[in-house]
Amino acid sequence: MSVWSTAPGGLPVDSAAVVEDARFTCAGPQHARPRIPEATVVDCGGHTLLPGFFDCHLHFLMDGNADLTGRLLTNRPTVTVFERARRMRETLHAGITTARDLGGIDAGYRDAVAPGLIEGPRLHVALRLMSHTGGHADFSMPSGYDPSALLDPFSELADDPGQVRLATRRLLRDGADVIKVCATGGVNSPSDQPEDGGLTVEEIATVVDETRRHRGRPVAAHAQGTVGIKNALRRGVTSTEHGCLIDDEGIDLMLEKGAFLVPTLSTFQVERDRFTPAPTRRRPGSRRRRRTG
Repeated sequence: MSVWSTAPGGLPVDSAAVVEDARFTCAGPQHARPRIPEATVVDCGGHTLLPGFFDCHLHFLMDGNADLTGRLLTNRPTVTVFERARRMRETLHAGITTARDLGGIDAGYRDAVAPGLIEGPRLHVALRLMSHTGGHADFSMPSGYDPSALLDPFSELADDPGQVRLATRRLLRDGADVIKVCATGGVNSPSDQPEDGGLTVEEIATVVDETRRHRGRPVAAHAQGTVGIKNALRRGVTSTEHGCLIDDEGIDLMLEKGAFLVPTLSTFQVERDRFTPAPTRRRPGSRRRRRTG
C-alpha cells in the first residue's frame, strides 16, 4: 500500500511525499506527485514528516549516565532484559528506525525486532568489544573484582593474531553484523587511557581479513587516540568510533580509505566535562584589570 502524506496549503509550497514499503520514493510539490489510484492519503497538515533516523553508535545495555554496575548487581536478570527492551521501544518512538548497537546485547534482540516480538529499531549488532588483556574492554578492577560477568555479552579478549582470528569467528558465529575492535584505550577503562594503544596493527589487519572472508562484514574501531585512529584506518576498518583526537593526517587517511567517522558528540560532551578543568570564575562584583605596558 502506498501512502500519501501532504503538507498544509498555507506553507510556501503545498508539498507531498510518497511512501512505499516503508520508504520515501518521492517528495516535492503537490501538483507534481504521481497519481496512484489505490494510494491511501494522509493529511499531515500542521506536522513535519521525516524519514526514520539512523543512530550509528549506541549501547542498549546502559541507560545514559545511570549507575550501570549498581543496577546490574541489584536487578534480577529478567528485569535487565525488559529494561533493554524498553530503551529499544523509546528509541524507536523517538524517530530512530535503524541503530548500530556496538556492544552489550546479543543477537536475540535483533531477531526479536524483525518479526515484531518487541518494538525497536532495525538493529546491526556487534555483540562484544574485542580488545587485548588490560585494554578498553577488560573491566578487571585494581581490587581484582571483574564486573564483566555482569555485562555479558560485552568483552572479547584476545592477545595475539591467532586469538584475534578465533575471536572474530566466534563473534560471526554468534550473529554479529559488525565486528568492533578497540584500537585505543578509553576514558572509562580501569587499566588504560585514550592515547594508549589497543589491538596491534597486525591484529586489526587479521580481523579485517577474516571479515572479508565472510561477506565483507564491516569493522568498527573504537579509536580515540591519534596513533590508534591511524593504525585502524591503515588496516582497513570501515568506521572510526569517537575519533576525539583525530588529526589532519587521520582525516586524509579516512578520505583515502573511504572510511567514515562516528563522532558520538553527546558522549564526547559528557566526557569533556568530566576531564576538562572548570574555568576559573571571578568573584561577584570583581573587575578585571586591564594590563598595560
